[in-house]
Amino acid sequence: MFEAYRAADRSLSNQIRALKRAVGQHEDLHLQRRGMVQWVELVGQRKSPRSREKTRRTSRRPGRPMPLEALEAHLTGEVEAASSAGDLLEKAINTLRAHPDYEAAYPLTRLAQAMRAARARVQSVTEHSGPVVHPDRPVLRPEETQACIQNTLSALRSEKRPTYVGEGKISEETYSAYFAALQERLEARFVPPADPELTHHGALMEHLSGLSKETYRDQHRARFEYLFRQARERIVDRLQDAV
Repeated sequence: MFEAYRAADRSLSNQIRALKRAVGQHEDLHLQRRGMVQWVELVGQRKSPRSREKTRRTSRRPGRPMPLEALEAHLTGEVEAASSAGDLLEKAINTLRAHPDYEAAYPLTRLAQAMRAARARVQSVTEHSGPVVHPDRPVLRPEETQACIQNTLSALRSEKRPTYVGEGKISEETYSAYFAALQERLEARFVPPADPELTHHGALMEHLSGLSKETYRDQHRARFEYLFRQARERIVDRLQDAV
């Protein structure tokens, strides 16, 4: 399912990845699959059938999630104070805990959608509140920034292939993995909602299975980070020209 979201909606896949990482770092939360859907749950929330039956009559959480629009509205007011996905996740869980009519758990993808929408609503108001240099030219939409990244990487990939693949420094498969990871890393940097917690190693590890930090450092870091710097500088220049 994550692969489908990655292909269809890159910014949502970034948000889901950041949210999964934040859940994994939170001692009171875990991911629990209910049928085909992953939920973010409090540790120990799921009980045995007998225990659920016993508490059903007195439970203040009848098992229905808060409506997406309601959660998004609550999170919109918390975005400014939340500097990371983990911070906003904490705000979301506190919101659910504070509303006993709803379950203190939420489907992973829908929570990612609510968090992304809340950040987008705030960014649309605050991100460009300063003086406008080109009032007749609109701010780039996320899909335009994505296209800029893709075009930049396509040109860079063709330009550097003779050096890296042609001279036998790395295989074509590894080279392809580099550029797939570069796209994710750059979109996490430039396309809202940003994923500041995604590292170079984390991005490349998704495309080179089993890549350890040591192997990344010894065999890939210098090349990958050089390509990242090259791409980032070109993208910044293009975005500045566009705006």
